[in-house]
Amino acid sequence: MLNKMGKKLGHKDGGFTIIEVLIVLAIAGLILAIVLIAIPQLQRNQRNTSRRDVASRIVTEINNYAGNNNGDYPLPVNTGSNTRNFGTPATAGFFERYLGCTPSATPATCTTNIDDPRTGEPVGTGSDGGTNLSTDSPLSAGGSPGTVAGSIAYGTGIVCDGETVVAGSNRNFAFVMRLEGGAIYCLDNQ
Repeated sequence: MLNKMGKKLGHKDGGFTIIEVLIVLAIAGLILAIVLIAIPQLQRNQRNTSRRDVASRIVTEINNYAGNNNGDYPLPVNTGSNTRNFGTPATAGFFERYLGCTPSATPATCTTNIDDPRTGEPVGTGSDGGTNLSTDSPLSAGGSPGTVAGSIAYGTGIVCDGETVVAGSNRNFAFVMRLEGGAIYCLDNQ
């Protein structure tokens, strides 16, 4: 009796229509697409945050070096040079004593965690095509690091102006790092 009443009132027998199934699948597909698009961006942002932390640690050590050396900052090096062995003892000492870098290790190793989150090697490593911890220095006004994420550059007599560096006094320094996506992170002692 109830079954006959349900049919008379317009009720159907169980199950979903094909339209209802397609709508549910379309919504699920849209949610999946949004998640798949968002995950790489979140991972890149996390790696860039790690790179900013590394840059901050290096700048802290540069300031520590200056505090122990009459306000003098480590000297910048030539493009593509191995910043651990380029011949200036005071600055080479900076990488060994302040960052804990092993002078002859290949790939470069440093006890201070200055590793790039993508490669696992110290930042700057491979930015010159090799395995040495290197910078694209000396950095001067208007200069920038290499094009590879994790490339670094350092210079004295300059300060940050957004993503670029401009001339400053001889008591200034700037340290810049290339982030994924092409942005430049700049820190100075201002």
